[in-house]
Amino acid sequence: MDLEPLADAVARSRIEQLAMDAVRHAEESRGCHVDDVSQAKCGWDLTSHPPMIDGKQPEPRHIEVKGRVQGAATITVTRNEILYAFNQGDKFVLAIVLLAEDDSVVGPITSAAPLIASQAGVFRRLTTTSKPCSKGA
Repeated sequence: MDLEPLADAVARSRIEQLAMDAVRHAEESRGCHVDDVSQAKCGWDLTSHPPMIDGKQPEPRHIEVKGRVQGAATITVTRNEILYAFNQGDKFVLAIVLLAEDDSVVGPITSAAPLIASQAGVFRRLTTTSKPCSKGA
């Protein structure tokens, strides 16, 4: 029996969990309440609710988390995630978490810019910025 696919699945699961933990921690350190919705298959992994501002609840952010080993050449975004990115607009955030060989977190790197489709079908981000969950976010 070839155990390599099983080992790869275990490694991917570990990387994904470390990435989710890193993004959750980053959001909570900014005062946000974070719900894990990854099992709901709704098009993103975490919903981050910022603290109230002047008695009003700002819009939540929908965060898609992608964990990768540092130096990896690609990040896969599914069709469902792309559709939700378009539909959610500024509420959608792609958080890319890079992990070193020792599992230390190099990111997260977030981009709040919408995904843009080129005529060739390649998706890219207009800008990459760190957009913390804070007043006015």
